Amino acid sequence: MVDVYSTQETGMLALQCPEHPHYHVQSEGMLLEVLTDDGHPCQPGEVGRVVVTPLHNFATPLIRYELGDYAEVGAPCACGRGLPVLTRILGRSRNMVRLPDGSRHWPKTGYGAWMGIAPIKQFQLVQKTLHHVEARLVMPRRLLPDEEGKLTTILQQTLGYPFSITYSYPAEIARSAGGKFEDFISEVAAGAATP
Repeated sequence: MVDVYSTQETGMLALQCPEHPHYHVQSEGMLLEVLTDDGHPCQPGEVGRVVVTPLHNFATPLIRYELGDYAEVGAPCACGRGLPVLTRILGRSRNMVRLPDGSRHWPKTGYGAWMGIAPIKQFQLVQKTLHHVEARLVMPRRLLPDEEGKLTTILQQTLGYPFSITYSYPAEIARSAGGKFEDFISEVAAGAATP
């Protein structure tokens, strides 16, 4: 099994290398750029905005179409394929944690550490404000007080800020209209900062 990076608008963008965990950009059919915030091409190891230009869409051309995705550029692959490499596909800009100082970063949920705490089947973290995160947990019961305390500590450490964490227990967590499941969503406006 291999992973595929694709979009509805442009089709297949990158395929996982059969010999390595990173992705080969499908350059035969598109120009895929990973750009810094100031518009310069990212170097290997840098994360930037994904911008694509499909080369075979003559009816409705998309030129330097910004997806809203972020990816990390990789070094050339040892497998010998000459295609550009993406080390990681990080997700959409709406999935970044926003901190009170105005900075933002990709969330690390620390999910691996949760496994020994409680029987959590599915989770979703929703940043409601610059100081508050709701943890939606699908599980057969509610967290016990000591479990909640342990989980709160892990979340605050992995998210990089002492957020106030509240817990809710839906029967299931719905997928987006596009069929995707998002484990982190920020509802905080882009320019938000502590007053």
